[in-house]
Amino acid sequence: MKRFVTFVFIIFICILLALWSPWLYWKFDLISLFGVKKPEPISGLQVFSLSGEMEVFLDNKSYGKVKVETSPFILDKVSVGEHLIGLKRVSNIKGAYWDFNKLITFEEGTNAVLSYNLGPSIEFSEGEVIYAIKKPDLTKANQLNINTNIIEANIQLDNSQPQKINAKFFNQSISLDTQHKVKISRQGFESLDFTVLPESNDDRNKLKDYDINIDAQLLYQPVEVN
Repeated sequence: MKRFVTFVFIIFICILLALWSPWLYWKFDLISLFGVKKPEPISGLQVFSLSGEMEVFLDNKSYGKVKVETSPFILDKVSVGEHLIGLKRVSNIKGAYWDFNKLITFEEGTNAVLSYNLGPSIEFSEGEVIYAIKKPDLTKANQLNINTNIIEANIQLDNSQPQKINAKFFNQSISLDTQHKVKISRQGFESLDFTVLPESNDDRNKLKDYDINIDAQLLYQPVEVN
């Protein structure tokens, strides 16, 4: 008991010295002093296969494989920061499929979600990447930012009328109160339909300081020649 009182007294004196002395750069972490480590900030990754089997890479390291029936593949402990995500279609024929690679900044407490069908080339591949980015202005509403690989796509949010965009970028404010569905389509391409937010209200509330980015890749439909 005496040792504990002495330890507390020493901490109290050190804090007082830090408040009035020139050693203001001292930073006291009471949790660390008592031997308790703070949890590291982490993010997560979810990968859905839309066709076939894919191998999942993070920073060029393989973490496993995913099929349609085993989706999603989940990495629940990804360190916060920039990481390279890679997807490779499992095949006995080398070079038969396009390899997906994308650099994403993972934010604390959020998941990056990938859903993909890898074809023989990027033009014949499809899917979307959904990830959170810090809001530049925390006082403004959450934004939905959609980047597509084509121009003049039709974007439909929930049950609203589809909007035709002349560029490859679409932006609209969204509410976190409920789930949202997005449909992206254009004649000559396979359409994409997917949900945007986590299903639970608690998980959606974690995104209040973030905007939602979506990078969408539409699959080209070859024109049949008679």
